[in-house]
Amino acid sequence: MWWHYQHTPKRLLDLLAAAVLSIIFLVPVLLLALFTGARFQCRSRLGREGKSFREWTLRSGNGLCGRCCRRLGMEGYPRLWNVLAGHLSFVGPRPSALDEPPPEPAALAVRQSLRPGLYCLWWLRERSNMTFGTEWEADLEYAARCTFRQD
Repeated sequence: MWWHYQHTPKRLLDLLAAAVLSIIFLVPVLLLALFTGARFQCRSRLGREGKSFREWTLRSGNGLCGRCCRRLGMEGYPRLWNVLAGHLSFVGPRPSALDEPPPEPAALAVRQSLRPGLYCLWWLRERSNMTFGTEWEADLEYAARCTFRQD
């Protein structure tokens, strides 16, 4: 169905939120990049339907300003551009690296049926205690229960 939450309404909410946040954080991110030695970088990731995309981040330097930026999470703000481009959603399975070993084919198919997210279930849980297999399980759990209320 074209109106299913995972498609149209979720995408519209993602676009609206990413547009507003991009406008708010554009100047601070550009100032950070210009005056602290921070640089934009991109990494190749696997997205929806197994298509690769470039995930943008900001790599801050060392020093006080770099530490503050990492604490505030400013390094991830360029990923809002990926949300606007349709590569990422705010909430979804984590985007996997191209060289990451895939799980069983059925799990991979379920995970790749959704747009990856900036935030995901395994990230919201205790990341340090999760292993590769449990990360995939959390992604599959999200795919099975993807609702507006859960997001």
